[in-house]
Amino acid sequence: MINGPIDKNLLLGQVGHTLILKLITLFCDKMTLKPKKSLNVFIHTLHLSALKLTASSHISDIELFKSQLNEYPERALLLVDSDDYIILNHYPDQDYLDYLMDIGIGTRNILIPATQGESLSDNVLKDEQLLTFLRKLGETENQVVLHPYMSTPAEAEIASKINATVNGPPPELAMKINSKIYLPSLLHELALPIPEYKIANSVTVIETAKQSRKNV
Repeated sequence: MINGPIDKNLLLGQVGHTLILKLITLFCDKMTLKPKKSLNVFIHTLHLSALKLTASSHISDIELFKSQLNEYPERALLLVDSDDYIILNHYPDQDYLDYLMDIGIGTRNILIPATQGESLSDNVLKDEQLLTFLRKLGETENQVVLHPYMSTPAEAEIASKINATVNGPPPELAMKINSKIYLPSLLHELALPIPEYKIANSVTVIETAKQSRKNV
């Protein structure tokens, strides 16, 4: 309770002081930099051109092989968390996805490009609507991180278009060491020490290797 006459100037000064403090607090809250949350996007493209196949690779049905490559990106379902995103060529088997989700693996945030190309990454680059969606994911508090199976120029271009970072080495480095066949061949050419290996280009080679291990 206030006794006696009220000093209007004093009262106005107190109100003004309170308002100024509130404005300063509000301004500081707005200016406070909040750490960005990483939002993961997985795209496990296996590029046919990156396999360095030769005439000695003995692939009898190249079209069947290409169709099998289209299934490869689903492997990333075993790596993602429920709030991650994954880009696939087509929607996975529903029962399989339900099973993964029941045991705490996988995500239902599945993105499928509308266009078709040589590889999944090429499909994404041709789908402007999908690129726009991915770009908008990073326009709030999110820092989009692209997780490729192999870092190639295609994935680097996707990351550039959606303002994301790539979880991987520079494409030029990845291309030099990507193949388990190419790298030993290169080491051999350079006369550098290499681990013992066999090129498994047929079932016979695999069965022979299995038998050799049994005899050890």
